[in-house]
Amino acid sequence: MVKSKKQTLPDQFKNIEEAAEFWDTHSLADYEDLQRDVEFEVELKSEKNYFAIKKDLSYDIERLANLEGILPARKRCPPY
Repeated sequence: MVKSKKQTLPDQFKNIEEAAEFWDTHSLADYEDLQRDVEFEVELKSEKNYFAIKKDLSYDIERLANLEGILPARKRCPPY
Protein backbone atom coordinates (compact mmCIF):
# COMPACT_ATOMS: atom_id res chain seq x y z
CA MET A 1 0.00 0.00 0.00
CA VAL A 2 1.36 3.40 -0.99
CA LYS A 3 1.58 5.84 1.90
CA SER A 4 1.06 9.43 0.82
CA LYS A 5 3.73 11.83 2.14
CA LYS A 6 3.69 14.95 -0.03
CA GLN A 7 7.16 16.41 -0.17
CA THR A 8 8.81 18.74 -2.61
CA LEU A 9 9.33 16.80 -5.81
CA PRO A 10 13.04 16.65 -6.68
CA ASP A 11 14.04 18.34 -9.96
CA GLN A 12 16.02 15.22 -10.81
CA PHE A 13 16.70 11.84 -9.28
CA LYS A 14 20.28 10.56 -9.08
CA ASN A 15 19.30 7.24 -10.60
CA ILE A 16 16.33 5.01 -11.36
CA GLU A 17 16.56 3.37 -7.93
CA GLU A 18 16.16 6.74 -6.19
CA ALA A 19 13.13 7.54 -8.35
CA ALA A 20 11.61 4.13 -7.66
CA GLU A 21 12.17 4.52 -3.93
CA PHE A 22 10.48 7.93 -3.99
CA TRP A 23 7.43 6.77 -5.95
CA ASP A 24 7.10 3.59 -3.87
CA THR A 25 6.27 5.84 -0.91
CA HIS A 26 4.42 8.69 -2.65
CA SER A 27 1.25 9.01 -4.67
CA LEU A 28 1.25 10.63 -8.10
CA ALA A 29 -2.19 12.00 -7.20
CA ASP A 30 -0.54 14.27 -4.62
CA TYR A 31 1.45 15.93 -7.40
CA GLU A 32 -1.41 16.45 -9.85
CA ASP A 33 -0.85 20.21 -9.80
CA LEU A 34 2.62 19.65 -11.29
CA GLN A 35 1.44 17.42 -14.11
CA ARG A 36 0.99 18.64 -17.66
CA ASP A 37 -0.37 17.16 -20.86
CA VAL A 38 2.14 15.92 -23.38
CA GLU A 39 1.89 14.48 -26.87
CA PHE A 40 4.14 11.87 -28.36
CA GLU A 41 4.11 9.31 -31.12
CA VAL A 42 4.78 5.62 -30.83
CA GLU A 43 5.26 3.05 -33.51
CA LEU A 44 3.79 -0.31 -32.57
CA LYS A 45 4.95 -3.33 -34.47
CA SER A 46 3.17 -6.63 -34.43
CA GLU A 47 4.86 -9.94 -34.66
CA LYS A 48 3.58 -13.34 -35.65
CA ASN A 49 4.97 -16.52 -34.17
CA TYR A 50 4.02 -19.97 -35.35
CA PHE A 51 4.06 -23.09 -33.20
CA ALA A 52 2.89 -26.63 -33.76
CA ILE A 53 0.20 -27.46 -31.18
CA LYS A 54 -2.72 -29.85 -30.88
CA LYS A 55 -5.89 -28.77 -32.70
CA ASP A 56 -8.00 -28.77 -29.50
CA LEU A 57 -5.49 -26.50 -27.79
CA SER A 58 -5.53 -24.23 -30.83
CA TYR A 59 -9.31 -23.88 -30.56
CA ASP A 60 -9.05 -23.06 -26.85
CA ILE A 61 -6.37 -20.41 -27.42
CA GLU A 62 -8.36 -18.85 -30.25
CA ARG A 63 -11.53 -18.80 -28.17
CA LEU A 64 -9.74 -17.10 -25.24
CA ALA A 65 -8.13 -14.59 -27.60
CA ASN A 66 -11.55 -13.77 -29.06
CA LEU A 67 -12.92 -13.20 -25.54
CA GLU A 68 -10.04 -10.83 -24.83
CA GLY A 69 -10.57 -9.00 -28.13
CA ILE A 70 -7.17 -10.03 -29.43
CA LEU A 71 -8.29 -11.85 -32.57
CA PRO A 72 -11.28 -11.28 -34.81
CA ALA A 73 -13.97 -13.89 -34.29
CA ARG A 74 -13.79 -16.79 -36.70
CA LYS A 75 -16.34 -19.45 -37.45
CA ARG A 76 -13.89 -22.34 -37.37
CA CYS A 77 -13.91 -22.84 -33.57
CA PRO A 78 -16.15 -25.77 -32.78
CA PRO A 79 -18.90 -25.09 -30.22
CA TYR A 80 -18.64 -26.70 -26.79
